[in-house]
Amino acid sequence: MNSMIDMSATKTFPAAEALPGAFYAVALSENGLKVAGASDVPLGILVAEVEAAAAGEDVTVQIMGGSRWKLGEAVKAGALLSASGGKAIEAAAGSYVFAQALQNGSADDVIQVQIINGGIKVA
Repeated sequence: MNSMIDMSATKTFPAAEALPGAFYAVALSENGLKVAGASDVPLGILVAEVEAAAAGEDVTVQIMGGSRWKLGEAVKAGALLSASGGKAIEAAAGSYVFAQALQNGSADDVIQVQIINGGIKVA
């Protein structure tokens, strides 16, 4: 029996649906990865090498540590972030906090983030 713990920062999964490509957050479903929406707990962020993928294609996801994430709106460094349509938005009360912004950015910018899996944001 191998008791080693897998500490890889990336994992590969099949796409359950068409995925837009690098720097979008994805969630895991029973059929594979889907674009992470507001009601999902994201698994990770598609890495830079991932181009748009069709359902069934394998894609690599950053699941911990530092990453880059495409913004859905302007955010400031230090903001707690949730997913909406796979893009980062500032976390609202009651939403799942997936990452923290490490720099300022505007809608559609790709910024540095730290994946923190912070749980549900309280008011």
